[in-house]
Amino acid sequence: MGESIDKALATTLVQARRSEGLALASTSVPALFALDRKLKMPGGYAYQAAAGKFGYRNLNSDGSAEGKMIFPASLDVMELMTAGFISAAMYEVYRRQTEAAARASAVSSSSDGGNVFDVGSSCDSGSSGDSGSSCGSSCGSSCSSS
Repeated sequence: MGESIDKALATTLVQARRSEGLALASTSVPALFALDRKLKMPGGYAYQAAAGKFGYRNLNSDGSAEGKMIFPASLDVMELMTAGFISAAMYEVYRRQTEAAARASAVSSSSDGGNVFDVGSSCDSGSSGDSGSSCGSSCGSSCSSS
C-alpha cells in the first residue's frame, strides 16, 4: 500500500492523540498505539518515543519488542505539519519545547556530574499496563509514569 498506508498511519496517530487530549505535535503514544505491546501481540508493534522521535520496534512471536527502532518519516512531527495534519503553530510550539528541554538537559548534565537525560526518552507506554498517557499538550513528550 506504500504511501497510502503511511498517510493512514499518520492520520490515525493524529486522530488518536486528538481523542485522548494529547498534544498533536508531540511524541506522545496514544493508547491505540500502545495496544499491541500491552497485549503482547505476536507480530505487532511496540510504539514509543526515542531520541525525540516517534517510532516502533517489532514484537516477536512471544509479544516482546526486539530489533532496532524504526522511525517512519510519515510520523515525524515536521512531516505531520507538511502533510497538513498539524498546524505550523503547533509545530513551532513543539520545536520550542524540544529546544528548551534540550537546553535544560544540557544544564542538568553539567550540574549533576555528566548524567545525561534524553529529551525523547523511551517512556514507552505499553510496558507496564499504562494506557499511553502523556504530559499532554504542555510538554509534548511521551511521559507515562510507572
